[in-house]
Amino acid sequence: QGLVGPAVSGTAVDLVVSLGLPVIPSVVGQAQATAEANIVAATFTVGVVTTAYSDTVSAGDVISQGLVGPAVSGTAVDLVVSLGLPVIPSVVGQAQATAEANIVAATFTVGVVTTAYSDTVSAGDVISQGLVGPAVSGTAVDLVVSDGPSPRIISGYVLEPDDVTPIENVGVIADNGGGSDVTDATGYYELTVDYGWSGIVDPNAVGYSFDPNDLTLINVITDLTDQNFTGMLDGYIISGTILDGVTPIEGVTVTPENGGGYFTNKYDGGGIGITDAEGYYEVLVDYNFSGAVTPTHNAYTFAPLSNSYSNVLADVASEDYAGTMLTFSISGYVEDILAAPIEGVVVTAQGGGGTDTTDAAGFYEVWVDYGWTNSLTAVKTDYTFTAPAAFVDVTVNYVDEDFLAKLDADIDGDGFVDVADLVIFCQNWLMAGELSDGDLDEDGGIDNFDFAELAEYWQP
Repeated sequence: QGLVGPAVSGTAVDLVVSLGLPVIPSVVGQAQATAEANIVAATFTVGVVTTAYSDTVSAGDVISQGLVGPAVSGTAVDLVVSLGLPVIPSVVGQAQATAEANIVAATFTVGVVTTAYSDTVSAGDVISQGLVGPAVSGTAVDLVVSDGPSPRIISGYVLEPDDVTPIENVGVIADNGGGSDVTDATGYYELTVDYGWSGIVDPNAVGYSFDPNDLTLINVITDLTDQNFTGMLDGYIISGTILDGVTPIEGVTVTPENGGGYFTNKYDGGGIGITDAEGYYEVLVDYNFSGAVTPTHNAYTFAPLSNSYSNVLADVASEDYAGTMLTFSISGYVEDILAAPIEGVVVTAQGGGGTDTTDAAGFYEVWVDYGWTNSLTAVKTDYTFTAPAAFVDVTVNYVDEDFLAKLDADIDGDGFVDVADLVIFCQNWLMAGELSDGDLDEDGGIDNFDFAELAEYWQP
């Protein structure tokens, strides 16, 4: 109170009435400096100041305080001051599990996780994230996680030996999980393999062989183009022997239909074979060849004329043929100067040709082999003949190859044995002579023996 003790009556006495303990004010939401000043002004002290993120309290403002209300003066008041919105951390380059844990620890959630190839970020690590920096707690953070380096492409073409013409529908397989493809109409194939893949690339098509047979590739880390193959359709041999009886026929051309097939015709000049000195031949045909194989020779016919094949899938041996040499006829008549036929004349084709004897009409026909070259002779007792010209390389039939016959006794050759012949005979009697002189028995002289022959054919 203001006064105590003796005093004049009516003196005013001031009183101080207690309000109780001082009150710690609420400073939540106040800037940190203001809040601390207000606490001190209220007879208290500022205790421990910590910080925390807040979705609602601005950075630097008080989120909460340790005490509020009546307290002993000097009591320490702890404060929690806002750091502002929580911050989404950068997790790029972190392993996926670590990155997700860090996001959750920062009061956020993991959003959509997708994957992508990366040549620089290891498989399983974060390539990128959707958000980074201040954000409301619980915000979803999308992640892109690395699948490791992207796959590599192995590609090329399968072509015919001309390096131009494509081969379609060839299966190309990469082992060790490398996949497969089939060549398109341009002969192109494309395989997708893992980064760093090693293995064998192998082309396959029924009936084909390839060069190279396959490709061995090690540690593929770049795309590989122009991994090309040359394909060749397989070929097979059809073979046999061609004989004339037991005699080999050399030089027979043996031709497969369509040149033996597309590939054989295009790249081997056709599969034609020619028999050797033993009569042996070989022809080449495509895989799956169908068609006829035919022997030809200008001097022979063959049995069979040809052999037919269907879908040849292996070599075929002992496909033999029998050859018969072609023969040609030479025919004509044997007549005297008066066109009278001479029967019974033996006509012979010299040098291995045939023989015939003229009939009542004086006709003969002899046969000779292909290419025969020689002459014809005619023989009949008491006759002399003028033969046709010699023949060279006979390859066709000949007709009208006539002989002129002259009876020896017809010394003057007029077709009659008469007085005119007797005159010539008498003029040369007992002289050395020839047929034209009357030496009819050809003994070198003209005598009674010749006269007897003249008398035999006398026609008065």
